[in-house]
Amino acid sequence: MRNWVVLTMFVLGLGCAAGGEENSREFTSAEGDAEGKADKPSGTETNSALDSREYKVLLDPTLFDSSPADFAEYWLEELHAELSGTGLEAVGDLALEKERVVLFYDSKHCDLRNASFVLRDRADADPDGKRKLTLKFRSTDPFLAASQDLGSNLEGAKTKLEEDVVPPQLSKFSNSASLKVGAKLDVDDLDDASDIFPTVGELGIDDDTELRIVGDVVASESVYEGAVFDLGGVEAGMGLTLWYLDDATPVVAEVSFAY
Repeated sequence: MRNWVVLTMFVLGLGCAAGGEENSREFTSAEGDAEGKADKPSGTETNSALDSREYKVLLDPTLFDSSPADFAEYWLEELHAELSGTGLEAVGDLALEKERVVLFYDSKHCDLRNASFVLRDRADADPDGKRKLTLKFRSTDPFLAASQDLGSNLEGAKTKLEEDVVPPQLSKFSNSASLKVGAKLDVDDLDDASDIFPTVGELGIDDDTELRIVGDVVASESVYEGAVFDLGGVEAGMGLTLWYLDDATPVVAEVSFAY
């Protein structure tokens, strides 16, 4: 029950076997990402104010195997019916807005994950589209998350401090830095990653450590957006994310409400 949370843990579960001692800072939950909300230019100062909060719920992915767009609309109608009489109102429809390719980088021994970091590479399905590289630190401790310096050596990086909430009201806080990069930028080892995000070079991991695609998973991501909920003076955007591997049935279906 989580966008970044579940989606990321799905991949890490395939490619990063938990090893070593129990680490209180270990990344154990998913990644939900309120796209485009409250991003700030990256700098040396740390984030101290929460930019967004996102509630995440998993759905049965097999329900979207034949006509995902139609079932997304049907699901939204059912949600409206369930909310009838609660005072919550929603406007808009769920329509396919983004199609992307998502993968994660880590070492053979999952050194980034064990330090509570995730390095994600997400690109538009259109070869001429955007590619975004994101370094994210996640923790149950909001102060620990906020204290991370996630500046970048490249211009244009945006930082964000957010809270992901999954049933039953469990929170993970993440501090992230994202930037648009060129299609030919390589992230083959820790040295490449630290050239972009200096924090990676301060983790005590050998610069020559090879980075690989976690679990060899390159997922196709479809994002449905457009519905907005009135939470009593606060608007929450709703998004449905489907992840596919090799066939027409998604392996993950997650709905999120972000404000």
